Amino acid sequence: MNAEQLFSLGNALALACWLVLASSLFVQRLWAAAQWIGKFGLPVLLGSAYVLIYLAQPDNPGGGFGSIAAVRMLFSSDWILLIAWLHYLAFDYFVGAWIVRDSRRVVINRWLVLPCLFFCLVAGPAGLLLYLGIQGGTALKDART
Repeated sequence: MNAEQLFSLGNALALACWLVLASSLFVQRLWAAAQWIGKFGLPVLLGSAYVLIYLAQPDNPGGGFGSIAAVRMLFSSDWILLIAWLHYLAFDYFVGAWIVRDSRRVVINRWLVLPCLFFCLVAGPAGLLLYLGIQGGTALKDART
C-alpha cells in the first residue's frame, strides 16, 4: 500500500469509530463497543501503524522541529505526513473517548457532549476545551446547589 491508500484507510476507520462513539451516547448497547474501541482498538491500531510506518518509511526528507522551516521540510514527505496524520487521528479519538467516559461519570447531558465530540474530531483541542468548559460549568453549578 502507498501512503495515500493508508491515509484513506486510516480516515475511514477513524470515522467509523467516531460514529460508534457518538452513537454510544444515545444507544446503550454500543457503550461496551465504544469503550473497547476507545481504550484499545483504534488507539492501538493507529499507534501500531504509526510505529511500523515510522520504522519502515522510505523517505528521509531531513528537517526537524527546531524551526518552522525545518518542520516544513520534515513534512514534505508523504510518509512523514501520514505518520503525523495517524498521530492526530489516534490522539483526537483517545480524547473523544475520554470525553464520553468522563461525561457519563459526572453526568453531563449527552446533547452537550455531542458538539464537543464534533469539535474534537475536526479540531481536537477545541473539542477538549469546549468539554472542559462544560464540565467546569456543570461542577460549579453542582457546587452551588
